[in-house]
Amino acid sequence: EKVILGAQWLRGAWNVGLRNTRYGRYTEAGTSASLDRTFSPKWVTDLDIGWQVRETTSIAIGARPYGRFS
Repeated sequence: EKVILGAQWLRGAWNVGLRNTRYGRYTEAGTSASLDRTFSPKWVTDLDIGWQVRETTSIAIGARPYGRFS
């Protein structure tokens, strides 16, 4: 399963987005049963900050933790 929880804050020309995504446990099949890999559930957090430069132009930067997803 996959669950996404998010929020968006706006103030003037600035906006902030925060998302938490939960990926459930799953198994990736290998070429044989002994090579199958099972991944435990994980939460991933994403954060982005944006600035509305003009009516049709915005700039944003985002971040999330870096590491192995297993």
